[in-house]
Amino acid sequence: MLVVFPAGGDRPEFLLIPAETWRAARPPFADRDYAGRKSDPEYGICVRRSRWREDLAGWSLREQMKEITGPLVQDPADSGGAGEGLHSGPFRPRQER
Repeated sequence: MLVVFPAGGDRPEFLLIPAETWRAARPPFADRDYAGRKSDPEYGICVRRSRWREDLAGWSLREQMKEITGPLVQDPADSGGAGEGLHSGPFRPRQER
């Protein structure tokens, strides 16, 4: 799920949150299952206004892309050399035999 938070904020943050995060929800994620009741289950994010960036930092789009691709996506803030670590992430070329 791609979330832009806060909506209408001066510096919105793009968050990439895998749906499986709610399977075993821990704060700041909420999973309210109303088993046996009329209401459908609710899934949400509960953050404090003063700390939302810190609470959700691990799900920033930049951090999630690093997790998915490893060093294939280089952070512009990094000053590493061209091609450094290009195939050391989870997407490696097939080994020749």
